[in-house]
Amino acid sequence: MKRLRVKVCGMRDGANISAIGELMPDYMGFIFVPSSPRYVGETIAAEAQALPSSVTRVGVFRDTPLNQLREIVELNELGGAQLHGDEDDGYIQELRKTLPNLLIVKAIKVGSREDIATVSERTKLPDLYLLDSGGGGTGLPFEWDWVAAYTASVPFLLAGGIAPSNVDKALQVARIHPACVGIDINSRFETSPGIKNVEDIREALQKVTI
Repeated sequence: MKRLRVKVCGMRDGANISAIGELMPDYMGFIFVPSSPRYVGETIAAEAQALPSSVTRVGVFRDTPLNQLREIVELNELGGAQLHGDEDDGYIQELRKTLPNLLIVKAIKVGSREDIATVSERTKLPDLYLLDSGGGGTGLPFEWDWVAAYTASVPFLLAGGIAPSNVDKALQVARIHPACVGIDINSRFETSPGIKNVEDIREALQKVTI
């Protein structure tokens, strides 16, 4: 059985970052989109710098000017950038040129099976795609059975409305599809915006290793 990765997104509180970091998710996401209730500002909490080296810090951006994104990445020593806007191939190419070691994740808004089927027609420039419902952060899942239509060569993370009540189903879908390398969890694992329920995430991570 393949080993799935887990990204815990929408972090901002120092103590909560430390507590989740001890659980060793693969990625921890920090949102740099001002309209988000999980917006961290220009800098992440100091506790994020003390995360284990195996936890990749990923900044989440939406149509951020490249110079600004680069400054935020360098200031916060981020290992990845997740793009949730209309960033095109030229944007991704320039980002890759200026930050060649950065993990680039491109979010795909999934509203239909066709949205997934056409991912194969997109660029292969990102390291990962992230399949999410709507514009992200909705707390609602799309029809996960649609991922059967995914035929792109770029691997993907499954996101959108994953909750303690349905994480078993999400993991089942992720394990079956050969291109799915893991899941992204956020709002449905929270006690309030930006504050994750440590025990719920601990249980989810234990299920990944079973």
